[in-house]
Amino acid sequence: MGERGRTIEPAIREYAIENQTFVISASGYLPPEEIPPELRSELQYNLAIGGSCIVNPAGLFVCEPVFGEEKLVWADIDLEERRLAKAYFDALGHYARFDLLSLTIREEAWTPTGPRAVGGPPAVPELARRLAELADRYEGDRRSLEALLDRVFAKTPGEPAP
Repeated sequence: MGERGRTIEPAIREYAIENQTFVISASGYLPPEEIPPELRSELQYNLAIGGSCIVNPAGLFVCEPVFGEEKLVWADIDLEERRLAKAYFDALGHYARFDLLSLTIREEAWTPTGPRAVGGPPAVPELARRLAELADRYEGDRRSLEALLDRVFAKTPGEPAP
C-alpha cells in the first residue's frame, strides 16, 4: 500500500468496480511544514497527504495516486471501458446481459410435463361451482357468465376481448 496508513485506495478501486464507472478521487494535501506545531502530534496519520487519482471501471488506475505534493490529476478516458467492465463483471445479475437472456412469449401454456394448447375453459368442477355462486350472489344470469367465460378462454384471434 505504500505510505503508512493509506487505506483509501482500495475503497476507490472497489467503488469503480462495483458501480462500473470511472472514479475521480480528489484528495487534499497539506505540506507538513504548514501544519501548526501544536497540531503535529495530532496529525501523525494520513490526513491531507494527497492521493488524488483516476480509476477506470475495472478498478485500474488511469492516473496513479499523487502523494506528497500538490498536483492536478487528469487523464484521457475511453468510454468503451464501461461496456467492457459490464461484460466482464455483471453487477446487476445475469438478467441484465443482453447476450445471455431474451424474452420469449409462448402462445401455449407451460406445465411441468411440457406445453399444452390453450383452448376452452379448464374442466374444473370448482370453476363451475364458483361461477354459480357468483351468479346467485349478484343476481346474474348464469348462462351469460358461462358464454362470457367461453369467449375469454377461447382466445379467438381478431375478436375483441369482452
